[in-house]
Amino acid sequence: MEQLRRSLDNNEYLQTYMNTGSGGWYRPADSLITCAWSFNTYRVHNSMPQTYSFQLAADAFGSQGGASEFMGMVVVQNSVSGTSFLPLNMQDAQTGSLILNLMPEDTTAYFIIASVPEVFTGVDQRFGYDMRIETIGTGIHAVEAARNLIEEFPVRSSGPCSPAEWHWAADRPVHGWLGTKVQVVR
Repeated sequence: MEQLRRSLDNNEYLQTYMNTGSGGWYRPADSLITCAWSFNTYRVHNSMPQTYSFQLAADAFGSQGGASEFMGMVVVQNSVSGTSFLPLNMQDAQTGSLILNLMPEDTTAYFIIASVPEVFTGVDQRFGYDMRIETIGTGIHAVEAARNLIEEFPVRSSGPCSPAEWHWAADRPVHGWLGTKVQVVR
């Protein structure tokens, strides 16, 4: 019985994907979503050149009415160079995205979604979110696919980003479409 209980308690990764994404928006069951000051992890096994889009769209309020705040990060394990930590570009406290080019040496990517609200009591409050991991190809086709994905992204502010709001990271531009900033790295 103890072994069965331990196997049911193993929530190390909510989902694991092999050279693919989530197949659309995914919302964890209420029993699996983050409480205040906790996180969920999604794992992507990678063995080929591929561009991925990691997206987060969280609820504005938790199960007890507290304002939500999230952070996202993608941790990439590379068989040659080691581990990289890449934060999501957060548009606001609930919305973020990152477009990432992976090579075969990038064997695993972990999408970590953390609930970090300004709540320090009653931390059993649950904070819901939707996430999406999409494969969008490679090269110039990936750039066009990324634009299409971002245009579908649930934006909580109005107006496009101006070129003055574009930034540079890892020698690749951070593009803005429809008010959402997207960081393209690697």
